[in-house]
Amino acid sequence: MFEPLGVIFDMDGLMLDTERVGCAAYRQAAHAMGYAVADDLYLRTIGRNEKDTRLIFMGHYGHRFAYGAFHEQWHRCLASVFESEGVGIKSGLLELIDYLQREQVRMAVATSTARARAFQLLASARITRCFHRIVCGDEVVNGKPSPDIFLKAARALEVHPADCLVLEDSEAGISAAHAAGIRAILVPDLKPASQKVAQLAWTTCASLHDVRGFLLFR
Repeated sequence: MFEPLGVIFDMDGLMLDTERVGCAAYRQAAHAMGYAVADDLYLRTIGRNEKDTRLIFMGHYGHRFAYGAFHEQWHRCLASVFESEGVGIKSGLLELIDYLQREQVRMAVATSTARARAFQLLASARITRCFHRIVCGDEVVNGKPSPDIFLKAARALEVHPADCLVLEDSEAGISAAHAAGIRAILVPDLKPASQKVAQLAWTTCASLHDVRGFLLFR
């Protein structure tokens, strides 16, 4: 059991059910632009920032890959789904947020997504005001799996890293939390973590519903 003074949430795949939509939009964009679809390529980008995602795609498709045009097409496909279906919230999120608010725990978001898009998604899900601080992928030099974003989030909350808890779904995120010296709970989404990375987590929960069982407040 652990009594955190601050809880840092990842966004995509952890709070918001956006990774499944993102993968489907990637397939649509690839088909539209005549590129071969490789789902494992998309899975490699989970938890990574825009700069690293670009490098991953360029490494796979080659130096002639028109990433800028592809990125625009990809996000048009994403926007179309979100406009028609809304942004899905992961099961157990609202209950966990409500519980932490009652216990007066400071909460932050630390997402690899760029600020403009992150705020748009959080606003669509109507949870922006639940968090004391929001730190985004374009606000740190090194993205996950480097520890920068979690250390910045802990500083923003004015909580020592050892007194924080990270909630993550991605391998990159768990590795980043470990590097930051912050205990993390793994809540897997699209891509199961390797055994090596899963061992870096404090524990693994099947869903956000289960997280509360590992928290203890006096």
